[in-house]
Amino acid sequence: MSETIHKISGEYGIYPYKIERISKRLFRISDGNHYYALKQSLLNENNLDLWEYVYHQAYSQNITSILPVYLTKQSRLYVQYDQSYYYLTPWLTSNKLDHQQIINNLYNAIGEVHGKTKRTQLIEANTVVNTFNEYQKNCAELYRRQLYYVELFEKNRFMSPFELLVCTQFRMMDNVLSTLNSCIERFISEIQNDQEWNYSLCHGNLDLTHILLHNDSYIINWERANYDNAIADLSILFKYLVRNYDQSSSQLTDSFSVYTSKNILKKSELYLLAIYLLNPFPYINQIQDYIDNPSNDTMINQVKRLQYSARQMLFGLKWFEFIEESTPVTGEDKDSKDG
Repeated sequence: MSETIHKISGEYGIYPYKIERISKRLFRISDGNHYYALKQSLLNENNLDLWEYVYHQAYSQNITSILPVYLTKQSRLYVQYDQSYYYLTPWLTSNKLDHQQIINNLYNAIGEVHGKTKRTQLIEANTVVNTFNEYQKNCAELYRRQLYYVELFEKNRFMSPFELLVCTQFRMMDNVLSTLNSCIERFISEIQNDQEWNYSLCHGNLDLTHILLHNDSYIINWERANYDNAIADLSILFKYLVRNYDQSSSQLTDSFSVYTSKNILKKSELYLLAIYLLNPFPYINQIQDYIDNPSNDTMINQVKRLQYSARQMLFGLKWFEFIEESTPVTGEDKDSKDG
């Protein structure tokens, strides 16, 4: 692999004297003066153009929160070698910050990306409404399934930890399904009144491992970049964060104004994020999988996965409360008040 790294580095005019393998696809190289990060990406011909577009947007929109990549001697953003695409960035070490400051910096960084790349277009409201009406009907049927599972497990003289967890979380699921129904109703109402839809450059795999907290904050690894509503990124981030017990929901809601100072969200988008977070199907499917394949995995892993889904929905409930209590004033709302 050392010979490959030397060949690729040479395309950048860099001749390393030290190469360290950090992970399967990441290398830290030094030419004696500077350190660089060389990434063997998972890019392919289908997503390469969009990945390059990320850096063109960063340059044209002056987006400082996207970590830049170096150009080769032929002014390209990558090197293709042996059916893989490699790219080179500065090697930066993250400063030690408390968890709340990390969240704030990530909000600020991704908010800048979403805000500066935002585009708006009209959508066919009836199509969207019909889709969510169908989803609403499917969710309504889950109450009976959840009740069936609980009654099935309670017949056992000794319930397993997984079965006991399902039974104790029945009231939570009842609350989730009721709140989700309300979210869908509010989302549909907002869409019918405002048929403009926002698209932004999205990271596609946003979590804390993809932010560098140096003198400035940088978001790295844009290999799954896409254009979507900004809520797609935020839902991925929140689902990642709330899996663990040590993540306080108030840390995410109390400082959310840091994000909206960079990218104002509509009420419809806030409700859509709640719908993403309250999605009950992964939870229900895990129960069904347990029934169909009880010995497919260890009990510990089955319980952990169920808890991950439950924590996500619990945060969805908190997020809905946050929307109802302190919905940020959007540009449209502000104009109507001023008028």
